[in-house]
Amino acid sequence: MNRFKKVWKIFKRIAFWTFFTGLFLITLTTVILHIYEDDIKAYAIAALNDQLTTDVEVENIEVSILHDFPNVSLQFEKVLIKDAYKETESNDTLLFAADMFFHFNVLDLFSGDYEVKHASMEGGQLNLITTADGDYNYDIVTPSDSTNQSDQDFRFSMERLKLEDFNFHWVNRSTGQDYELDFQDALLKGDFSAVTYDVEATGNFWVDRVKSNSLTLFSKKNGTMDLAMHIDTDQKSYTFNKGDLSVEDMNFNVSGFLDSAQIDLKIVGNNIQVEQVINSFMNDPENEKEYIGDGRVNFNSAIAGSMARTEMPSITADFSILDGQLTEPDQQLTLSNINIEGSYKNKFEKRKEQLDLPLFDFKLLNSHFSGEGSIADFDQPEFVTKAKGELDLGAFNRFFGFKGVASLGGRLKLDLSTIIRFFDPEYRKDEFQVYASNGTLLFDQVNYRGVDSHIDFREISGELIIHGKDAAANNLMVKTSRSDVLVNGAMKNLVSYIDGTGSLGMIASIQAKSIDINEFLNPSDQLATERPEMFVLPANLNLNIDLSADEILWENHIFTKVHSQVLMTNRIVTAKQLAFQSLQGAVSGQLVLENRLNEGNIVRGNVRFRDINIKTLFKEWEDFQQKSITSKHLSGQVGGNAEFVLLFNPYFSMVEEKLFAVSEITIKDGELTELETMKAITDYMRSNKALKVMLNKHIDQFEDKLMHLQFKTLTNKIEVKDRRISIPKMTIKSNAMDVDFFGWHDFDNNIEYHFSFRFRQLKSKPEYTEFGRIEDDGLGLVIYLTMSGNIDDPEFSLDKDERKNDMKETINLEKETVKSILKTDFGLFKKDSTVQKVAVDNKKEVEFIYYESDIEAPAQDSIAIKKKQKGRLGKLIEGVKEDAEKEKQKATIDIDTDL
Repeated sequence: MNRFKKVWKIFKRIAFWTFFTGLFLITLTTVILHIYEDDIKAYAIAALNDQLTTDVEVENIEVSILHDFPNVSLQFEKVLIKDAYKETESNDTLLFAADMFFHFNVLDLFSGDYEVKHASMEGGQLNLITTADGDYNYDIVTPSDSTNQSDQDFRFSMERLKLEDFNFHWVNRSTGQDYELDFQDALLKGDFSAVTYDVEATGNFWVDRVKSNSLTLFSKKNGTMDLAMHIDTDQKSYTFNKGDLSVEDMNFNVSGFLDSAQIDLKIVGNNIQVEQVINSFMNDPENEKEYIGDGRVNFNSAIAGSMARTEMPSITADFSILDGQLTEPDQQLTLSNINIEGSYKNKFEKRKEQLDLPLFDFKLLNSHFSGEGSIADFDQPEFVTKAKGELDLGAFNRFFGFKGVASLGGRLKLDLSTIIRFFDPEYRKDEFQVYASNGTLLFDQVNYRGVDSHIDFREISGELIIHGKDAAANNLMVKTSRSDVLVNGAMKNLVSYIDGTGSLGMIASIQAKSIDINEFLNPSDQLATERPEMFVLPANLNLNIDLSADEILWENHIFTKVHSQVLMTNRIVTAKQLAFQSLQGAVSGQLVLENRLNEGNIVRGNVRFRDINIKTLFKEWEDFQQKSITSKHLSGQVGGNAEFVLLFNPYFSMVEEKLFAVSEITIKDGELTELETMKAITDYMRSNKALKVMLNKHIDQFEDKLMHLQFKTLTNKIEVKDRRISIPKMTIKSNAMDVDFFGWHDFDNNIEYHFSFRFRQLKSKPEYTEFGRIEDDGLGLVIYLTMSGNIDDPEFSLDKDERKNDMKETINLEKETVKSILKTDFGLFKKDSTVQKVAVDNKKEVEFIYYESDIEAPAQDSIAIKKKQKGRLGKLIEGVKEDAEKEKQKATIDIDTDL
């Protein structure tokens, strides 16, 4: 017990004196530091100025003994050194350190001879840049033969340099090198002040990128280093005694040397795992999935050549993968039996950068792919390959996730040689040009749908033969859900068309059982509020196609037995020798579509048609967006021809004001039934007092006929212009009566119709006398009506203007008749070539005009005119009298509309 107390007492004394001595030393050192602080700062700045040729900006300098006790630390806060190019103007940062420490022994305070052996930097960045013409920004060190008296007071005899959170960026634009590393912690040990010495470098770092030209070797990877080098400052040579580098568990060994003029290094990687290599080179910052693999990669490279700042030494590398396997984690799809042999050479002297793959062979699920290839010039890579394979396209799409592809399946057998040039693989991977391609593609039940497409292409089968930039389709069948086409023909510049550098010329025959145009148009459920897309035909597509289709569907229209020669160039499509059947009839002719982009679209054509069923026509075309005359009211067959020019806006909506069409039509066996407009005519007759007095006995019977109107043939020429359909004057011979008709009907269903008929034709039974049936002599009461306003609610009135026009025409005609008689009988007007001789026809010597309204039977008080031989003058006088009587009768049929 006493012994324990004795030991305890000794321990307390030692602790006391130790603490007291330490406190004394710290206090003494602090006092001395305070006394010599300004001198130490001045010595240090003078020493740095002797070592550097450029200015150093420092926000604050502190001297401390606590940071690295028992060493004294000289702390520089926020150190900044700017670019020090020889010729280039720049104000960027060469070196920045949040804190820079120089450490020396505390005893140096008493000797006045400060020797810095340790240094450290925290939170800094070093940018070493060489321009394209060889100028560099780090020419800041004073030549070694420079001396100064201050060296005896403050010397740098570095033995250790420590880096924490320090970024190192080296760029050589003349050779295309770009390396950026972040050192979390690194330690360099050696006698840096000696002429020759050994240095050890250990630490952990983060690889932002290691890039040679456009080829990124590593990016976003963790790494470690354990290096040992022998350095000769006189010869400026560095020899690796030990060179262990690890990037994401990929271990490399570095050996060799480099000096100011030459480099000769070897980098070897043995038994590197396949999954590590793939995850390194296929790294995508937006997709953090990790591939799982098996197998080993062997890597052997050499770096040799000049160390000039504007020249890149030669880099060669050989690598191989034997019996590798790789599994994609999302779909669990596996590439197996991977065997690859390859070599890499960088751009050196006249040699281009090149990656050669003399052998690649692998299996993916039930697919097999093999061949050879090479990539030259990584700035604008040229990819040359010869490959054979039988591929499961669905498996490949799921594994690689092809952009723009929503679904892909089926099998593809290929035997193909290809040369492809990529223009900007780093930023525009989708821009490429296929220079040449030769071989065959054999499709077997392939299906495909694009991401932005609603069309599923299915059961694609057949052969595509590729030669150079051209191709030929051999029984290439393509189907969709409602369409199918069989293509045979030649395609000029197909390869250039695919890569976007040229136009496609196609001469082919296309056969189809059915083509449903509706499925290729925008989906019907597209929101009406969405901005429509401009209708654009490709300018780089030239077609010459013989089209033959059993059936083509558009909206609710069906066209059968379609044949045409379709030409397309410069956004103009021409359907020549067009022929098809529709609406129980036949159509032939020619159509032209001009796509003028912002100026709109023009469709023009010249077609002939025959035996078109009118009822079906109105039904399919939804009664042409009107309800007055519909398919239930019509029947008959129409034939004729039409010339038209249709203008559409850029979104392919019709510009009705610009529509123009002329059509000559003939309707056979026509029939109008239960048409309300006809009943409106008879309703008007009943409402008009004058007409009711004259026609009341016949209106009901007339109405029955109008409600079931039939005519054998109707022919006319119809013009459509300025949103108006114009119908010239024509005579319609029907079961109800003969009607003279003309007028117009516009696209807003406004109308103006003029029609006239003879009162005598209102009678439902013929008239008889004791001499027989009375036939219409073309004379008698004529009823003139007009219908105007909107077709859904028309207004009727008596047509005085048309009646006057007819009377003038009749009078003029009678005058010509009198002249003809005088010329015939008396030889007058011989010099007037417009007056024709009249052949006298005595077939109708007896004329009966009967207006009995109640009884339509043989008349009792008829007048008989005996036949007798007349002289020429008597005939003339009697003819003139008859003409005058006719004019008198016509003059007495005016109807007062005010009654």
